[in-house]
Amino acid sequence: MSASARAAAGCVLGLLPVLSGQPPAAAHTDLVSSYPAADERVGSLPEQVVLEFDEPMRIGEQDLVVRDPRGRRHPADVLASARSDVFVAFLQPAAGRQGRWTVDYEAVSQDGHLVEGGVAFWVGADGAPSLVTDPASLSRTLALLLVLLAGGFTVMAQVVRRAVPAR
Repeated sequence: MSASARAAAGCVLGLLPVLSGQPPAAAHTDLVSSYPAADERVGSLPEQVVLEFDEPMRIGEQDLVVRDPRGRRHPADVLASARSDVFVAFLQPAAGRQGRWTVDYEAVSQDGHLVEGGVAFWVGADGAPSLVTDPASLSRTLALLLVLLAGGFTVMAQVVRRAVPAR
């Protein structure tokens, strides 16, 4: 087959979806919005979490996981919209711990691709993370305290060394 014949065949193959009336394949499915929104600060744990995608998806109850600030899984009943592009996870009544909550999902798009993702939001009166419920914040605070203690001991040792005469 000549180079020009291969080029013509490539053009025809490239145009087949357009000529057949098939819509072009989407690159991937995206999460359009959520409630609570990513990194939103809410006063108390909401009764439900809502995820909206840009195309219909399949998500089972086991494929949507709600975790509290300590990483514990919380049960949620999942309901899909008629088009299956909006999912509502109804949270079971639970102690609404303050801190960072996460909602992770695994879904299957219309074209059969697995889509994974998640949304994190903050629960609390002011939404600020607390040391008890946010392990990353606790680690940073402990590291800062250790640096300050080490610096304080160094300064104190120098002061004592200057104050006590050498023998």
